[in-house]
Amino acid sequence: MLPIFPLSLVVYPGSKYPLHIFEERYKNMVKYSMKLDEPFGIVIFENNTLGRIGTKVKVDSITKNYPDGSFDIIVRGKERFILKNLNENIIGFFEAEVDTYEDVISGIYRDLENQMIDIFSEVIGKAKIDLGDNFYFNLEESKMKSFKIAEKAGLSLEQQQTLLTLQNEGERIYLLIEHLRKLSVELDTREQLRQIMQHDGFVN
Repeated sequence: MLPIFPLSLVVYPGSKYPLHIFEERYKNMVKYSMKLDEPFGIVIFENNTLGRIGTKVKVDSITKNYPDGSFDIIVRGKERFILKNLNENIIGFFEAEVDTYEDVISGIYRDLENQMIDIFSEVIGKAKIDLGDNFYFNLEESKMKSFKIAEKAGLSLEQQQTLLTLQNEGERIYLLIEHLRKLSVELDTREQLRQIMQHDGFVN
């Protein structure tokens, strides 16, 4: 049985994410998982609906302990899973039987990857965001580059979950390319509007 943490959050395989743990049942769940050196599952919970596809995570580190007993952790995403059933245990947190959820089609998408990375870099440049060398090093090392790009692609929560459920790297890359293209145009429009406001209605 896999301990389950329902959150308004999507974690991708390979990604790292900070969490603040304050509810007693989830403090117990995290401590239980750490004691056994086992993962727990993060599943999206939005609009009173629990998703079926989630990601196993393991605690990388505890970054801060607070006087009230709450604490901050960094988790790292492992593999995806699909929920089979869900039960609340006597300690108060949820557990589920899960099946592994993997890509059904594998392949090499080098040209698509390069296209995605190029337009991503264009968007990041327009937005004047400095991601640092560490991001690009991890991107280079990543086997599923779509998940790494998705961390910083400005996706809505719904889009993030859609991406997580896709079982083909090529489809994930296509989704990101289309999203980033729209984002690039939107950033152009914002810049144009900024110029109009700065120059009393005239665009340079």
